[in-house]
Amino acid sequence: WNLFGLVLDPSKSNFRLAELLSIPYIKAWTHAISRLVFVGLYSYAVFHGRLTHHGLEPLEVLLFLWGLGFAQVEVSQYYGANSFREYILDGWNILDCTHISLMMVALVLGPILGDDKVEVSDAELALETAHSLNLLPSWIRVLQLLQLSKYFGTLLMTIHGMVRDALRFFMVVSIFCFGFSCALTPVLYN
Repeated sequence: WNLFGLVLDPSKSNFRLAELLSIPYIKAWTHAISRLVFVGLYSYAVFHGRLTHHGLEPLEVLLFLWGLGFAQVEVSQYYGANSFREYILDGWNILDCTHISLMMVALVLGPILGDDKVEVSDAELALETAHSLNLLPSWIRVLQLLQLSKYFGTLLMTIHGMVRDALRFFMVVSIFCFGFSCALTPVLYN
């Protein structure tokens, strides 16, 4: 009943909002919703060219502040790990560090290198490309949200195993193809 009291009249409830938000299930879902809103805003900004033209926009500032928040979370995860090796061996941390670093650099360079001309300069094109490529890790990071689901979490683990096995297979095929190409090149060109 304390939860209903929090919703109906927060001032009279014994259940504080901080306690509600610290429940692991609620915390996971608020992080998931936050991540989805961020990816949606970032995708909108990239698709509509709002990050490289016409100076500094409020959306850029919002995304920059959101990026600082993500960076702060990564720093706290790093300090919570026993070693740098333990932190960096988690694939999600590598993805986050790459994504956040590229986004922050591109957001800082956007207002500096962007201009008000209608014609897109080479610097603006490079920034648009960086932001566009940075959308891929943003959306891949959304896959981690699927771990909250009993069905999709299992499916995600299965897909991860399949990709790992496929990469091993492609490595064997690459060695096989490289060997044949090295063996056949002298025969064909002599």
